[in-house]
Order: sequence, then structure tokens, then C-alpha cells
Amino acid sequence: MITTVPSHRTSPPRLVERARLGAPTAHQPLMLAVGLPGSGRTTWLRQVLARTGRTVISERLAIAPGVAVFVSAPDHVLRLLVAGDGRTSLIDRCAQTALRSGPTVLIGLDDIHLADPPVAQRLARQVEQLAHLGVRVAMTSRWVPDWPLARWRLAGQLREIGDVDLALEDHELMELARTSGHPDPTELGPYHEATGGWATSAAAARVGRLADLDPRLVDDLAVHLADLVVADLHPLDLPALRIASVLPSSSTELIRAIGGDDAARRLAGLQARHPALIRQPGDPAWWTVHPLVARGLRSRVDAAETMPAVEILARAATWHRAEGHLSQPVELLIEAGRWADALSHLTTNSLRFAEEGRHHEFARLWAAIPPSTWEHDPTAVLTTALLSMGAGRASSAFDLLFRPPLTDFDLDPGIRAVALAVQGFLGPWSADPAASLCAAEQAIDLLPQVDEATLPPVTGVRASRPWVHLASVGAARAELLLGRWGEATARLEAAAGDETVGALVRLNLTATHARILALCGWLDAAAARSGHALTSAAERSVTEHPAIVDAHLALAEVALGRNHLDLALDLAAEAERRARAQQCPTQIGAALAITAAVALRGGHPDQALGVLTGVGPLPPGHPRATVDAVRARAHLRLGDLADARRILATLPLGPATVLAHAEAAETTAGADAALTDWAAPDWPSAQVLGHLGRAIAVQRTGGDGSWIHLVAALEAAEPVGLLGPFAELPATLAAVLAALPATNGFMTNATQVAGRHPIDAAAAGVLTATEAAVLHALAEPLPLREVAAQLYVSANTLKSHVRNIYRKLGVTSRADAVEVARRLGLI
Repeated sequence: MITTVPSHRTSPPRLVERARLGAPTAHQPLMLAVGLPGSGRTTWLRQVLARTGRTVISERLAIAPGVAVFVSAPDHVLRLLVAGDGRTSLIDRCAQTALRSGPTVLIGLDDIHLADPPVAQRLARQVEQLAHLGVRVAMTSRWVPDWPLARWRLAGQLREIGDVDLALEDHELMELARTSGHPDPTELGPYHEATGGWATSAAAARVGRLADLDPRLVDDLAVHLADLVVADLHPLDLPALRIASVLPSSSTELIRAIGGDDAARRLAGLQARHPALIRQPGDPAWWTVHPLVARGLRSRVDAAETMPAVEILARAATWHRAEGHLSQPVELLIEAGRWADALSHLTTNSLRFAEEGRHHEFARLWAAIPPSTWEHDPTAVLTTALLSMGAGRASSAFDLLFRPPLTDFDLDPGIRAVALAVQGFLGPWSADPAASLCAAEQAIDLLPQVDEATLPPVTGVRASRPWVHLASVGAARAELLLGRWGEATARLEAAAGDETVGALVRLNLTATHARILALCGWLDAAAARSGHALTSAAERSVTEHPAIVDAHLALAEVALGRNHLDLALDLAAEAERRARAQQCPTQIGAALAITAAVALRGGHPDQALGVLTGVGPLPPGHPRATVDAVRARAHLRLGDLADARRILATLPLGPATVLAHAEAAETTAGADAALTDWAAPDWPSAQVLGHLGRAIAVQRTGGDGSWIHLVAALEAAEPVGLLGPFAELPATLAAVLAALPATNGFMTNATQVAGRHPIDAAAAGVLTATEAAVLHALAEPLPLREVAAQLYVSANTLKSHVRNIYRKLGVTSRADAVEVARRLGLI
């Protein structure tokens, strides 16, 4: 059922919609209005939509009772939405409208916190889809859901409002004080009445967190509100509420464990009727005391002749620990100031944190414990280094691993061996992967000789084999970066056969192996291992981990190898997003190299160069060579020969660089001889690229016999279905390939991939006079900037003409453009 809301609706005083509340000035005291209940979130949402000057329609969500969607759009769009299929939800109709008409819709979602978690996640996906289409979404909720939508928040596509944001501005409060005649900020009732419930106690709680506000004012407000609440309570209810006010959240069972059966019964009664107790989203058995009420009651807890707050927190931690909870005991012990107990619980349960993929949670809790509690304990330092790495805080892990106590000369051999294994595993973040490889190999040699009794119980492990496995995977990852893929594969296959390899190490092992197989051209095997790694991560609820990034990179390489460019682009984007979350520069570089390769393959060398500007400092070797090879090829295709030669001078021949050297063969002395003499490794991708590189070099230097190398490349590529490299062929070689007799379906597919930009003679004949002049200039061995100067145009204008010429001639590079133009008699 859709209802229409007039846009001229009258409304209470304007609310603050900014993220922060300004500090009071010296001449204008800050006054806060506080009241329970009532926050006005729905009214705020309707106001935001009505400000567009359009009619607003709304609909209750059948999948989430209590949650409504409000839509504002131009009248012609609203008519389509109202007349749409009633069986389709309003959100889905908006998405369809945005696809057809563009982002002409503003959507509001009210009371998201009333939705069950599965429904909320479905709504999150719908919000992401809408934001992707350019639709602006506003949302109200008592709590901001933990949705992975930060990108859209930053982009301004998603705005959220909750109780804690519903504060009136100070000048509005002063106006209320003037008109109502109640300037005393502790006289809260009149303000609540004057604002119709719009100024809430939660607003005061939010303001109380600002550092530049006098805490005494907030304390006065908290105590006043607590007094109001206590005055309304039965005296026997107070002990239960005191206990609950100390805890971040409480349940009947928890209160029973701390205060007994009577306290539990009393709290259950309060939960059913009192507005100061707020139900937690998604779990009706758990409640929180309103933050300002809790703040006011805290002083009463320690003043009472009963249980002090520290004892309440300690008992709650014991209960949570007995229930098998991970984070809650630590949070409570930290709140109670019992650092040693909190540290012990974290260290004892670190393996569980790791296995459940809760590295970020572990790192957050660890950071709340004073360093003086653990910084001199090697086991504690190793534990936090390992978990910090999983949380994407590699710089913190490095800092811990390369300073005392782990660098002490008298360090126990067992601790030193484990530290070396962890150092080796940090290879993808290291500025020197060779040093990481050395550390991993030292650990592999040292661990079998160490008395296991001397091993630190890091993540609960006190045996040498798991650390050997970790060091082996670390060594393989370093070899991946250094281009030693054969050695890495042998190492990983040996470890994979060991049934004692732990689940997390096996996840890393499988993902690393998948990526190496993809780079080597074993596409089916790489896809299978990537899928296995992602399935394993999902089964263990591991959502963010470097191994997941490697699995996505492997799948992106597979898609690139099969020439599925759209899929490769999507997978590379996902890998880049995850790599940035892990702050892993080599994985970011690899993802951007794939994205740039897709742009280059699509005939957009300038776009490829733009993508590669996002690559930060990288260690020598892969993916530095891959990045620089793509960059050199982009410069070659734009005619920037000097820049291309400068980059190529630093790149040895290898699978990642062979095409770049081949495309420069015409301009680089001795390049054709080097390509002929290069012994490609015995991997499908290296063999195929080697043969194609020789074919390009022969064609570039004016020789005959390029077809021989094309046939050899086809024979190497067919068994593994490696089509992608044939998309790299210049137009002239694509014509040679097309002239060969097709002997099977793979050759036909390769010919189609290579001939994706057929020469359009008709289009070539309609070059403009300016384009014809540019084409003549391109035939000269001049850099583009000199060509631009010669033609009296800007560099950007020249690049625009070059792109048009490439499109009309059906080519992707300057050399091909000149070659095709000569064949067509254009120059």
C-alpha cells in the first residue's frame, strides 16, 4: 500500500543535520534540551525528502515489519512508480527507474533497526545498488547498522540519522529559552515540552562526548535525568538498574549471575515498560541503559553500600567467559582496569580470533591495553604482531618484530624461530622480499632443531610443525614476488601434501598457489584453487584476509587469460578494495596492473597510465615488473618512445616484460636478438608470450616467418585455453594469424580475439584533414610532445586526434597505425 505525503507538511523546529555540533561561544552559553521518549527521526526523514519540493510517497516493507520506505521524485517518475507492478517492492521499482531515467530519485528508509539481521543485510545490498546507480539514500535508525557502505557514505550518496544526531543547535535552544522563560539548562521538562520530544537525551549524550564541552554540565544533565528516572522507580527496581547501568549491555541471565534471581526478575519487568532501557538490534534478549541515564547512575553505584562497579564488571566478564564469548570478557576487564586478566584472555584465545577472522577486533582490544602491560613480553609481542598482520596493520607488525624484546641477543631459540617465521610471512608488505625469503628459510632450518618446550604459545600453538608450515607459505609468497614461480609451486605442493597443515595456513597456501598457477597460465587449476580458498574462508566466517585478496587476484588473472575483460575488471576492482583494507602495496599494485592491462587491451593507453599512477612504492620484482611493463607498452602506443625506452632499460626479459620488449624491438638495438635467444620458462603463459614476442619482433624488424612463431604460440596455448595473449597482437600480425588455415575451434577463437579491431577501410577514408596531418607526423620518429609542438596543438588535443585515428584504422598502437596507413596508401 503506497500513501502520499504532501510536501507542504508543517514541521517542528529544524534539526541539526551536520555531523558535529559547534562549541559554545564565550557570550552564548550552550543549553541542552533532554527528554524521554521521542526522537522525531521519521519527521526528520520526511522533512529531508519534502525539501526537494516534490510529492513524497511511502510504503511499508513486507519483508521487514515496522520499516518503511519513503520516495521523492519528479512527478513523471512518481507516476511510473505508483503505476508499477504492485508485486514489486518500491525499492526495486526505484532501481529500475534509475536504470532507465537516471538518478532522479531520493529514497528514505525509516527504522532500519527494527529489521531482522538477514533482512537488514538484504536492505544493505539494495542500498548499495541504489547508490551505485546514483540514487541518494537517507536512512533513520536508532543505531547505524554495520554495513559495508563506507564508500557511499564518503561519496555523499548515503546519509544516516539516529537519536544521537538529533540535537538542536545552540542558537535554537537559546531561542527556546527566551520564548519559554526557562533559561536554566537543568530545567529540562519545559524544553522537552516546547520541542515536542525532538530534543532527546541521546542528543545530550552525543554532545557530552565533545572534548571542548565542560564535562560538569554534562554530568549535571546526567544526574538530573537519572534523578528523574530513579524517582519513577520502585525502590526494589533500583539495584537491578544500577547493575545494568555499569554494563555495556545486559540480559536477564547476566543480571541473574551478578545480582541473583530477584534482580533478574526486576530487570525483566523494567525491560518491558521503561524507556531508559533500549532493546539491542537483532537480539531482543539484550538491552542497554540509555547512555546519559547510565552516566548519571554510575555515581550512585559506587556510593551505594552494595557491589562496586569494578566487581560488577569482573563478575560479568566471568559470566561471558563461561558462555564462550570472545570480546565481551576483554572489554569488561579493560573497563575494570584489570589489564593483566584482559591480556591473558586475549592471548589464550588469539587462535580463535584468528580462525574466526576477527583480527580487527583483536587489534582493537589489544590497543586498549596499556603497552606497559605487554611490551616486554616476547610471546605477547609475537601474538599481537601476527594478529595485527591479519588485521591489515603490517606496519605495526614490522615495528614489533624488529625492536626489543624480539631483537635481544639472548632471545630464546624457540621465540627467535617463531619470530623468523612471522617475518617471512610478511613478505607481501616488505620492502625487501628477498630478506623475507631469507627469514622464512632460516625458520624452516631452525625449527626442527628447537626444543618445543621453548616455543612461545603464540595463538595457542606450541609445536614446531605449524610454524614450519607458516614459514613455507611465507617463503612461497616471497618467491611469488621475486618471480620464482617454479620454486614457489614446488614448495607449496610439498606443503599441501602434509595433512597436519592448519586451516588458516592452508587457506593462505591454497590462495597463493592459485595466484601462481594463474600467472603461469594453468587457468582451470587456478580457478579451482581460488574457489576452494574463498569457500574455505566463507565456511570459517573469515571476511577480510590477505589470502582472500590473493584468491581474487588469481581469478582476475584467469579472466584476463581467457580474455573475459569485464569480469577481469570487476575482480581486479574487488581485489584492489580488499588489498587497500589490508594495506598491502604489492597486492594493490597487482590489482592495478590487471586493470591497466584491460585498458591497454581495449585501446586506451592513456587510461592505463592514469590507472598506474595509483601504484605506490613497490619492491623489486613482481608486480613491479608487471606494472612497469604495462606502463612502457602504454607509452609505446602513445608514441612516447623516450619514456618507453627509459622504463625498458630497467626491465630484464621475463614473462611479464617480453611483450613490452617485443613491441619496442623496432626502436631498440639488439632487442630482436635478445628475444630470439631468450629461454622462456616451462610454463604455458611464458611459452605463449615468448612465441608471440618473437612474432612481434620479427614483424617489427621487417623479417619473414612470423607465422612460425604464431603457430608455436597456438600449440602452447590450446591445452590450457590461454586466449588472452592473442588479444595483444598488433593488427598486422592479427591479419597473418587470420590467413593461417584454422585447424580447430581454439584457433578460430584466437583469431577472433586477435581480430577484435578489424581495419575499416571506409572509416579510414574519412580521416579529417587534421587527423591526416597527425597521421603523417606520427610516421616520423618524434615524441608526442614534439609532434604536438610541430602541429601547434596541445598534448591533450593531440591525444584526442590519435585516439580517433586508432579507432578509424582499427589499431591500438602508433606503430600499427603507421603500418596500416601505409598499406591503405594514406601516407
